[in-house]
Amino acid sequence: MKNSVTVVLSSALCAGMVLAHVAWAGDPAVEIFTDRAHPLTNIEALPGATIYRIDRLVRMQEKLSDSLPADEKEAARIAKQRSMNIDRDAVTQAAQGLVLAHLKYQLDRYPAIVFAGQSVIYGVTDLALAKRLYEESRREKP
Repeated sequence: MKNSVTVVLSSALCAGMVLAHVAWAGDPAVEIFTDRAHPLTNIEALPGATIYRIDRLVRMQEKLSDSLPADEKEAARIAKQRSMNIDRDAVTQAAQGLVLAHLKYQLDRYPAIVFAGQSVIYGVTDLALAKRLYEESRREKP
C-alpha cells in the first residue's frame, strides 16, 4: 500500500524538479520556505512572495495513508481513490519548493526567506520584520 502513496508523491517530486529547473531562469523577488510549525504573520508585507510549505508532501502522504485497512488490496484501492482527490498543484508546488530549498539555495533550516535569489533570512516568520531586516542590510552595504 505504501508503494501506491509513494508513487503518487514521487511523481510530484519529479514534476517539482522540472518546474524548479524552469524557475531558476528568472528568480522571483522573494521566496519563503516554511512549514506548519512556523506559521507566517504579516503576509501582506511581501505581497508578491512565493510561499513554499515544505512539509506539505509529508502531510499529504500521511493523509493518504491514514487508517488504511490491513488488507493490501483494499488499502491500495482506498489509497488510489484518495489520490484522485489530491490537489496536484499543491503537491507540485511543495515538491518544487523542496527542490529549490535544497538544491538551489542549500537551505539548512526553516523558516527561510530568500530575497532576490541571494540573501537569506532564517528563523523569521513575521514578514514585515523580514522585509525590514533585508532593507536594513541593503542600506548597510557600500
